[in-house]
Amino acid sequence: MTGGKPRSPRGTKYEKAEFPVFEFPVVGKARYEYTTGEALGRFLAGLKEGKILGTYCAKCGRVFVPPRMYCSYCFREVDGWVEARDEGVVVTGVMSYISATRARLERPVAVGVVKLDVPGRQFDDHF
Repeated sequence: MTGGKPRSPRGTKYEKAEFPVFEFPVVGKARYEYTTGEALGRFLAGLKEGKILGTYCAKCGRVFVPPRMYCSYCFREVDGWVEARDEGVVVTGVMSYISATRARLERPVAVGVVKLDVPGRQFDDHF
C-alpha cells in the first residue's frame, strides 16, 4: 500500500456518463457447429436407436442421464454405461403455456421431470 486515503469498502462511484451504452442491430444469421463429445454423442446415437443411455459411478452408485464422463460428486471417471428403461416415475410436472422460444402456445403442453428406471442402479434423489 502506498499510503493515502483507503479505498471505500463500497467501491468506486461512477457516473452513467462514464459508461455509455452501445447498441447495434443484429442482421443475418450466424452459423455454427456444435461438437457433442463422446458422452453426449453416444447418448444421441442411442436415442436414434430407441435407447436411453446413461453412465454410472460405482463408487457413489449414481447414474447420470444425460451421461457424463466424470462423476460430479466423486470427481472421478465414471465406470460404465447403462441402459435405462423407457419408463419411470414422474417427480414433478407442470402445464406450460409458453414454448421453449418464449412464444405463447395456443394449447398448453405438459412438461415434467421423470426419474428413470435403471435395473440394478438407483438414481440420486437430488437432481
